[in-house]
Amino acid sequence: MAVRPSLSRNLHARFVWPWLLVGASWSVAIIATLSGRRVLIDHHFLLEESGLSWPVAGLIFLVGWQVMIVAMMSPSIVLRLAQKPTTRRRGAIQYTTLAVCFFGYACAWTLFGLLAFTGDTMMHRLVDGWPWLAAHSYLIGAMTFVIAGVFQFTPWKAACLARCHEFHSSSTSTAGMRFSWSSGMRDGVASVGCC
Repeated sequence: MAVRPSLSRNLHARFVWPWLLVGASWSVAIIATLSGRRVLIDHHFLLEESGLSWPVAGLIFLVGWQVMIVAMMSPSIVLRLAQKPTTRRRGAIQYTTLAVCFFGYACAWTLFGLLAFTGDTMMHRLVDGWPWLAAHSYLIGAMTFVIAGVFQFTPWKAACLARCHEFHSSSTSTAGMRFSWSSGMRDGVASVGCC
């Protein structure tokens, strides 16, 4: 079924803002790297060398994390949501629903980022207080890889992959999915689990 030119322009215009955010995020990431400011999202620098308090270091990390989320995650979710029948009403895309859904998706990734930063903080404290572990710090990376490898065979990983697949393939469903903060959050949790 052909889309009328006016409808096509309307659909395109409604999806300009997400791509502007993606472009801005990539620009910030590139500028930070080229100007040497990338250290502001480096765990070790923020926790050990910056001299910042933990809440300030965590806040700076989460700001950088948000840039990553928008740059890396939003293109796929915007493209998927653009294809959903439930995002169209009388020829217009419910971009408010899209924004709320992406907010839920981003919240899941933000919570994961906060947990990762907190876990890394505890690991730094453990290394600082245990000279043997400081001398054998390679074990931290090795154990991380082992845990990640074992996770690949768990039922939770399979459930996350199934959820992501359902999200990908449900665009052909006539019922579709009601996109809201909660469904965005669930999709975000599944995305974290898949990654």
